[in-house]
Amino acid sequence: MPRQAFKHYQNLLLRRAVIGMLVIGVVASLATLAPFYHQIQTYITDLNHAYADAQAQAISAEVRRYQDIGQQVSSRSEIRVQLEAYIQEQRSLDEIQAFTQPRLADAGKASADLIALVRFGRDGEIVAEHYFTSSEKLGDQFNEQLLRVSREHLDFIFLHTGQQLSPEQLLISVPSIIEASSGEGIGTDLLFFSAESLAKVAAEMNRFGEHMALYFVNSGQTHNFHLAYVNREGQRNDVIVNRDSELPFDRQILRSGVSSSVINWGSEEHSLFVVPLADESWKMVVSVPSYELYRSLYQSVLAVFAAILIAIILGTFAVRRTISPILNELTRSADQLVIKNQQLKLAGQVFENTHEAIVITDAELNILQVNRAFAHLLDVSVHALVNQNLKKLMVMDKISQQLERRIIRTLTTNDVWQGELWYRASDGRAIPALQTISTIRDANNKVTQLIHIFNDITEQKDSENRIKRKVITDGLTGLANREGLLQTLEAAVAKAKADEVELALIFMDLDNFKPVNDSHGHQVGDILLKLVAQRLLGLVRKNDMVARLGGDEFVIVLQGKDVESRALELAAALVTKLQQPFRLNDILVTVGASVGVALYPRHAENYKDLLNHADLAMYQAKQTGRNRYCVAEK
Repeated sequence: MPRQAFKHYQNLLLRRAVIGMLVIGVVASLATLAPFYHQIQTYITDLNHAYADAQAQAISAEVRRYQDIGQQVSSRSEIRVQLEAYIQEQRSLDEIQAFTQPRLADAGKASADLIALVRFGRDGEIVAEHYFTSSEKLGDQFNEQLLRVSREHLDFIFLHTGQQLSPEQLLISVPSIIEASSGEGIGTDLLFFSAESLAKVAAEMNRFGEHMALYFVNSGQTHNFHLAYVNREGQRNDVIVNRDSELPFDRQILRSGVSSSVINWGSEEHSLFVVPLADESWKMVVSVPSYELYRSLYQSVLAVFAAILIAIILGTFAVRRTISPILNELTRSADQLVIKNQQLKLAGQVFENTHEAIVITDAELNILQVNRAFAHLLDVSVHALVNQNLKKLMVMDKISQQLERRIIRTLTTNDVWQGELWYRASDGRAIPALQTISTIRDANNKVTQLIHIFNDITEQKDSENRIKRKVITDGLTGLANREGLLQTLEAAVAKAKADEVELALIFMDLDNFKPVNDSHGHQVGDILLKLVAQRLLGLVRKNDMVARLGGDEFVIVLQGKDVESRALELAAALVTKLQQPFRLNDILVTVGASVGVALYPRHAENYKDLLNHADLAMYQAKQTGRNRYCVAEK
């Protein structure tokens, strides 16, 4: 063959080899990146849905705080007795208004963002009302919407007719049913709170600035509004309210229970996350442009792909210069070796250097291979993990047999399972992980290996637990609040029923607490409540529960043996101990306590009735002279 022709074919072969290697490298890179891209995208979506849920929980906690204040107002025994007398025509409207008006004003001191409090009778008539700001400031819009506001569910009032409002021009309406001692509804309190604190919570948890919008939609009506974030005057996450705005999504997603979806809004694609609020009739929809949601992912993937592409190009030309002298003899074998070497190297680097923990096991969960990320997660060496059974590393008391069966069933039918499992680190810590398990099958469709990918979700779980603790803890005394009490009491009654044992509940209300507040101010009153909580904790056992129901009312739940005798001894000790003076800075004050005792199942067979019977017994103690305890009547 002439040298010129040989050179031509040599160059042609080299060009084809170079182009072929580039194409193979790009395809191999895309094939490698695609599943990781999809997995990370799914993880980001799940993480942001958890963030949206946490945001809704924080807002719901604010709403539940409003509802707790409403329950404290409407459950006051004196007000309930007077309203019952009015219903039974034993009191005139003027008398009940004169009695109720100052107590509504006093009740409003429980929250700085309470704007107005309106009490309706059983037939819808306004019994009393109190405004914690001037009625002129509320304007005609408030009076026009007052009688149309729902008295059964959470609702909102707009104080301005414009399309855009500031948070202080939006009022949150919270209904609270007033029940007679028989449990019959005899009226309703409507409490109106400024939306400024709710907007502040929403602004503090905003991760996307002005790109994110929060839609609050009533799933049963066309009523809605949304919070938009704007950057102005150097302030980030300033909030404005858009009333009854046109929704960029179909309301069907609210009724169908969809938790997340994607919509096209104008020229942009938006990701939606739908979560319910404390009042199930309202849903919160978090809207974020998809490009903002996945911006970091796109940048990372492009950067990795660019680096791989540059490496492939540099490697290709290096190979070309190396194999040119012996191209005739080694072209085919060299191409094959280079391609295989790159594929193996890329796979090994991805497995060893990825930040995600990866384990490969056989079908019986014996560990065959493990990367450094998983060893780092459990703080052990890679060598110590190989040949161990993965189950020995799990926290098995958090894995039910039902969950094991569900995992096996899902892998058998779908070849992939994802969920939450817990592992034990070398120092004893329990580590929660979002785990994805995928199967590898042989030619006979038999599972030979399992690939496990782990994401440490410790921070996410800690955040969820902090939010849950905040929801059930009284911010002043550190005791359980009403929500925490009701959860614990319901579970305790269920356990007592299953074990066929008794349970005691003590309901305590301070005597002469109001004069302390009136004489020395609420700051001194708050210090007194903290000291009372400390005395109560000093009188009970470690497994007894002490809760602040609201105001100056406290509840103690006793479980275990001899609860009746313990309850009576503790009730007497409470009366004695709380008559001893309290030193508040340089002030010495003396209060007292009226205590009611009720037993399950002697006085009630469910936790609500048990709490009500203890409350009635406490009220009887007040009526018969205070500073004493009474046991509920059978």
